Amino acid sequence: MRAQPMPRAPLVLLLLLLTGIGCVHNARPSDESMQPLAGALVRLTKAVEFTAHYDPGASALQDGALLNRATQADPTLLAPFQEYVLRARQQDGHANILVCTKDNRAALLEDVGCTEGLDRLAWTEVAPCEFTLSIPAVCDGH
Repeated sequence: MRAQPMPRAPLVLLLLLLTGIGCVHNARPSDESMQPLAGALVRLTKAVEFTAHYDPGASALQDGALLNRATQADPTLLAPFQEYVLRARQQDGHANILVCTKDNRAALLEDVGCTEGLDRLAWTEVAPCEFTLSIPAVCDGH
């Protein structure tokens, strides 16, 4: 007795279902989910900017070490970013923070501390988890 080939319709539906699940998993964040995170990033960046500018012991720190130093007085500043990768750098007393997806593949937000608001809405782009803003160029005149 020969096995009957699987009808095409269920196979096509299965492939569509699996593709749909993958797309949902890789969907870009929404404005609604990113707006509160953007506000939290501006507050965090200000704390890191203060540390970069006024704490001489922090001048050689980057990423986690810089973030930890800047949030010693208020560790809750890091709480909104538990599901994300945070990168931090400093140059000439100014700070730059980048928020990326948990898998470190895509940039979501980027902020430089010398400005008032958020500087880059990267979730609206398809961008790797890399700094794109030049601290001196952004901070010139601020």
